[in-house]
Amino acid sequence: MIRLENDCGTLMATRRSAWIVWLAIGGACGGPAPPTPASPSGSTIATDRLDVTPPLDAPCSAPALGVPDYLVAPANMLDWSATSAHSDLIAGFRPGAQPKRTSYDAPPASGIVGAPGSTLGANEGRVRRELRDVTRRKDAGHALCLAARRFTLDRAGSATEPSDAAWGNAFADLAVTGKAAFASFVQLHPTEDSLRPLADCSGASGPALSRALDRAYQVASALRGPHAAAARQSLGWIAVSGEDDQPYLPVNVPSTPAPQFLTRVELARPRIAIHTRYAIAHARNPPAFARSATPLVDGGSRRVAADPLPALAPDAQVLVFIPGMDSRVEESDDLTAALAARQDRNWTVITVDLPTSGYADNLDHMQISPLSAVACHSTPLLDFLDDYLVAFVDQLDAELGGQLKPRLRAVIGGSLGGNLAMRLGRRAGLPWLTATVAWSPASIWPSYVDRRDAFASGCDTRWNPLNDKAVHQSLDWAGGDPQFAVPAGGEEPAARRRELFYGGFDWSPVWGLGGPPQAQCWYSDHYRCKQTMIRAARLDRQETYDARFRTWHWRLGAEQLAFSQQQLAPGTSTPLYLRNDKAMLLLSGYDDACGKLGEWTRAVAAKMIDTPGYARFLRATGHSLDNEHPQYVAEQIAAFLP
Repeated sequence: MIRLENDCGTLMATRRSAWIVWLAIGGACGGPAPPTPASPSGSTIATDRLDVTPPLDAPCSAPALGVPDYLVAPANMLDWSATSAHSDLIAGFRPGAQPKRTSYDAPPASGIVGAPGSTLGANEGRVRRELRDVTRRKDAGHALCLAARRFTLDRAGSATEPSDAAWGNAFADLAVTGKAAFASFVQLHPTEDSLRPLADCSGASGPALSRALDRAYQVASALRGPHAAAARQSLGWIAVSGEDDQPYLPVNVPSTPAPQFLTRVELARPRIAIHTRYAIAHARNPPAFARSATPLVDGGSRRVAADPLPALAPDAQVLVFIPGMDSRVEESDDLTAALAARQDRNWTVITVDLPTSGYADNLDHMQISPLSAVACHSTPLLDFLDDYLVAFVDQLDAELGGQLKPRLRAVIGGSLGGNLAMRLGRRAGLPWLTATVAWSPASIWPSYVDRRDAFASGCDTRWNPLNDKAVHQSLDWAGGDPQFAVPAGGEEPAARRRELFYGGFDWSPVWGLGGPPQAQCWYSDHYRCKQTMIRAARLDRQETYDARFRTWHWRLGAEQLAFSQQQLAPGTSTPLYLRNDKAMLLLSGYDDACGKLGEWTRAVAAKMIDTPGYARFLRATGHSLDNEHPQYVAEQIAAFLP
């Protein structure tokens, strides 16, 4: 099974100032109320805190960075254009200046060297221009016609130039892998008869039209099934360009083994709808997920079956899992498997992709609010994510006929997910939320804004000019500085794509300042799958990256630094954490040192005198407890939720 990381920090450095900081990154129901979570002898987080050495878990199941898990692009389908050596974002970023690291650093005899640590190409998995131009059209008919014309030519390829058969497959793929293109595919219901009159299909033979249609329908159907299924694996690499037309399901990266569903979550303020993906994983006796008899796409003899409808088993004990920042549904797979292995209850984990993460819509953060709205007591993106989760629960409960909320035992998550779980745990008007489980919660540190700054008016902060600069610099990188804004039409220089990956995965400190690259802080060095999981996460992001992801990433990171669980509730002398009066299980690792997150979690836990529940601090454990020790976390959840 494949997981994604919980992000603990984003490394930032500027060549001009050579400073380094760590950016924490990384919603009335019927029926009986669920049992009250365990709180031994009326204990609180403050009175029941223990340091523990978790038992050694079973060996981790690292993903295969190749078949069958990661189906990487042929080198001749990638963009090998040189990236400018100049960057104003990351100190020392010099694409092309370092030795090649993998076989995907350059196609044979190209003479182009990839950026340091590149896992896929000179420009982080960006496909070549011919594919991007087709993707940007978002027109299934156009893509299918180009595929048919290539199949008609049927010329051989070379090490640097794909064959016409490879081009044909890739163009047919692009008719169904992006959200907009697939919507046009569904509307078109393409057949040979509907394609033949199109001008773009001029010169395409009948057999070639059939071949293009066969490939597109097979891809659309296979993406809706298990990633490891023979029908999917037989198709090999499937063309997709997320920065031009975002995919709606995993394409070349592993997908969760749990049933996946697509939905549309609507929010009132701001009025916006987010297309997203979620999974429902039952520990046992999963219900039959019904489908409409009407196909999603009917192309005569070719069909794409209707998507399944959600359902819950009668004995489902539901946990809503919130992924970490930049993460996706698959993050919950380790913990889901550990809960299922217990066989004590029908633990049912529902995990949803957050906006601008995984396969949810990538949003322009300026749709939510201007950057000027950010302050320690004003974090619009965090508020938006709170509202999104509440809206998702409301909507899914309605779709399930009111069955979800009475069976919902807790909201759980780590890093950003832990932050949001803590925030929801003190939100009024949620009678269905009786307990939270948070590990490695971001924003548990003091606010990073400078108390001398008007930006921080009313904040309980600690003066630190580097911390304050981290917030403001991140807002600049989110678009406050126009050179980093989302460009018109979404097209951005390759350097913008490369520097985000380089800064998070490769950048090493200079002059002895700071820590390792951000990704190295996701896991403890004791975790045997650490480096493989980091490389896998890089491939995950390459598939869904676009300019909106980049600016959202910096904006949300800045807000998590500006916000603090320790700050005083507006107009009071009460820290926010003292308003967490619903039962909570709080966990952190001693090796979660970047941003001192583990240290701050232990410090705040000692003061949580009004929060029923308990805290456990794990030795020899890093940020991603649910990956490093899923059996232990599952055991604690089961004990906490009687």
